[in-house]
Amino acid sequence: MAPTAYTLALDGANSFIELHQLLDNLNKSDTDALAKVGSRAREIVYSAQIPKTVELQLRNAWKELKAIAGGDDLTVAVRSSATAEDLPTASFAGQHDTFLNIKGEEMLIEGMNYFIGPQSSGEMK
Repeated sequence: MAPTAYTLALDGANSFIELHQLLDNLNKSDTDALAKVGSRAREIVYSAQIPKTVELQLRNAWKELKAIAGGDDLTVAVRSSATAEDLPTASFAGQHDTFLNIKGEEMLIEGMNYFIGPQSSGEMK
């Protein structure tokens, strides 16, 4: 029997409109501009969080899975995927991080936030 799963599709482009605006007309020859834009771009990406509407969907999915599993011992896996991971001629599945043994809503949200911005690899708290 296959486990129950939930998939969330996030439109990352809309989440980073300011970032796109910064980079669209960047003069790559202007090192001062590169430094300023690079600094702001890092701030935008590192401070990114899951939109509240998506967080609510995640919390609701967690509650549904807990009800199906029948208890507080539920653990799940969280992983990031890309639209082109499984092509007819190539597969790139598994290139991104996967977190196993996620237990509880807060750990689920923490795991998802990891994939929004480039956090350092390693164990989750």
